[in-house]
Amino acid sequence: MENILGNWAVIDLETSGVNPNDDSIIDVGFLQFSGTKLVRKYSSLVRFPMSPLHHDNYSQFIQKLTGITPKMLKTAPIWEEVLPEVQSLVDHHLLAHNSDFEESFLADWIRLSDRVSYEDEECQTTYEDSLYYLSLLHPWKTSLKLEGFIEDYGIRDHEIHRGYEDSLDLLKVIILATLRVKNEALNHRTMIELFNNYGLNDWWYGKFFHLSEEDLLELASQIDLDVELHLNEYHRLSSEKNLEKSVPKNTPGFKEIDPTFNGENIKKILEDEENIQKLLPGYKFRQGQLDMAIRVGQSLKNDTHALIQAPTGTGKTLGYLVPATLFTLTQKTPVLMATGTKALQEQAMQKDIPQVRKLLGKNNVKFTHLVGSNNHLCELLFRSEVQESDLFSSIMSFKERFTYAYYDLLFQHNGTNVYENKKLRADVPYVLKKKFDFLS
Repeated sequence: MENILGNWAVIDLETSGVNPNDDSIIDVGFLQFSGTKLVRKYSSLVRFPMSPLHHDNYSQFIQKLTGITPKMLKTAPIWEEVLPEVQSLVDHHLLAHNSDFEESFLADWIRLSDRVSYEDEECQTTYEDSLYYLSLLHPWKTSLKLEGFIEDYGIRDHEIHRGYEDSLDLLKVIILATLRVKNEALNHRTMIELFNNYGLNDWWYGKFFHLSEEDLLELASQIDLDVELHLNEYHRLSSEKNLEKSVPKNTPGFKEIDPTFNGENIKKILEDEENIQKLLPGYKFRQGQLDMAIRVGQSLKNDTHALIQAPTGTGKTLGYLVPATLFTLTQKTPVLMATGTKALQEQAMQKDIPQVRKLLGKNNVKFTHLVGSNNHLCELLFRSEVQESDLFSSIMSFKERFTYAYYDLLFQHNGTNVYENKKLRADVPYVLKKKFDFLS
């Protein structure tokens, strides 16, 4: 069978910091493949004898993050012993999550290999960033942190932050995400069209996506990945997240909220800490929040202004949402709430409004997220630009092709979802905006 993937490896580094000029590699892990065949696994701590890490001033943050202590490093192999193992990956496709980081620490060492010199432009060592591939397979995600994917697929409950373990977990995520999409007929067809339309079939991940299910399962078996177990876990966890957003049917012991709009009822609701905690375990009664809610309610009832100053920790959002929601239920009239920043708006939509929905239960009210036109993604402009572009031009960079493909997916997502679930400019993951100015 043709080896369309070539030689490749999934690699992860742990370092003493983020600056390759001042910081050192302290842990290396990778899984090396030829096509779909696992060649070897490698894991090693690393010691740089001349590094400050040889002493005891090693960052407490990194120690806590990785679990790697100065004592462990003092007995670790020195870099000169580990380097040949790393340089065995010359002429490989190196997969990493946010691979710019790995490249910044490894590029010079790879170039210094006996097989490749600085002047040799034929070196085929490439860094393949899984951020891009996983963002296409999960266009609705606003964060692309590896830990989030690991949790989504039930692989672990957190990222280990060790070289080999994170490499292994990343490979599991890539395999599972690919198989998930292939098992969803509409999404599978969409991805095939996407790779065709934007000239991404020759991208390494494009070739990976076109692997047969048999090949993907072979890869899974070599790393002891139970595909069925984790895909079922993915769907179970996704269902649970959707249930959390929905209105609960019955909660044992919870006394239903009276939707009557008056000061006494607002006081009764917010003072009943024990009842609310049955739905919102973290809730604590705060007198300042109650005082604010009463004042907001009076303002709404009397159609007057209210100027309220409340310190951090008052619970201001819930303080105005509760009386405003009761008011709109009783008066059958909409209430418009405006925030000072987009961040506060997002907090209200993602945290506080779902809490109010839970409290109200069957007396629920509809909330709609309204934003300015500049915050929306304009599909008309996008389609116009695509028509004017030569997508198969050799001049077009990967960044441009990826950007077109990613936006295409976002518009397809928005076209099949209700207003509340549509993605906005702010929902484009920050890491992609940072890497590609096209996405800003």
